[in-house]
Amino acid sequence: MKFLWAMLFTTFCVVAALVYTKLKKARRRSKDARSNGLYIISNPENAKFVIVAVHGLGTHPERTWEALPPRSRDSTEKTQPVHLLRHILKEDFPEARILMHAHNSDWMINAPVKTARQIGEQLIAELTEHLSKHSVWTT
Repeated sequence: MKFLWAMLFTTFCVVAALVYTKLKKARRRSKDARSNGLYIISNPENAKFVIVAVHGLGTHPERTWEALPPRSRDSTEKTQPVHLLRHILKEDFPEARILMHAHNSDWMINAPVKTARQIGEQLIAELTEHLSKHSVWTT
């Protein structure tokens, strides 16, 4: 019987620790100012096409596109994250207008009261407005 109680107590402690870390991360995320809307990452004068990046559910609009570059095991220097849209796509596609759409995608705490359809309609409205002001050159 003591073994059963010890197992139950251990299981409870492990689950509590896991839930605590998730809630702590979610609360920290909710304090982080979230931007909404369409943001221009790259806007060349004669853009030939447009790339629109939309982050996924439960992800941060900026940090979802970042990663630390690989480094050697012996390296002790701190490396800055590489941003996929600002550093890689911008260099690989110099003639592209690169846009990023940000929206509240929290699902655990401070979840939005918008449906995926409403977020999609917001994106289409913002793209329509943006493209009416900034045309794309075709040849």
